[in-house]
Amino acid sequence: STQSTWGQFCFVNIKMRSFCAVVVLLAIAVPAYAIDFTNCGSATDPVTITAVTLIPDPAKKGETLNVVVDATSAVGATGGHAQTTVRFLGIKIVDETDDLCELLKAGGQANCPVVPGAFKALKSVPIPSAAPSGTLDAKVEIFNQDNVHLACAQIKIKL
Repeated sequence: STQSTWGQFCFVNIKMRSFCAVVVLLAIAVPAYAIDFTNCGSATDPVTITAVTLIPDPAKKGETLNVVVDATSAVGATGGHAQTTVRFLGIKIVDETDDLCELLKAGGQANCPVVPGAFKALKSVPIPSAAPSGTLDAKVEIFNQDNVHLACAQIKIKL
């Protein structure tokens, strides 16, 4: 028979192995989509959060969840922090403070000081295998080096 399956084709034809590998990777790649979020800050906040993306979405138990925040700032900052709280069924299960400069660095930005304009921040969160199924309510508030409130976002995360 002159017909062959993809597996036979990719295995036998050495020149096509790279192409086949790319096809497989594209077929299993996890898409990342911006999710709906609520701006819980005030209209006068100097930072506008434009998108929140979860990778993977939906979040998976036993894996690391990467939360990417895209925003635009009207002001610069020499430092600051992000306060993250997560609640499950109204009970606070996470209360963390992260260095703003480290989150920006993880998002691919230059380290502080931050200049006005667009930026991206990244927070990686390991999800325990034993985490309960359901919806988590997360709130992220961003403050500058003088503890001035810059922005706030509320996010629903489904497990």
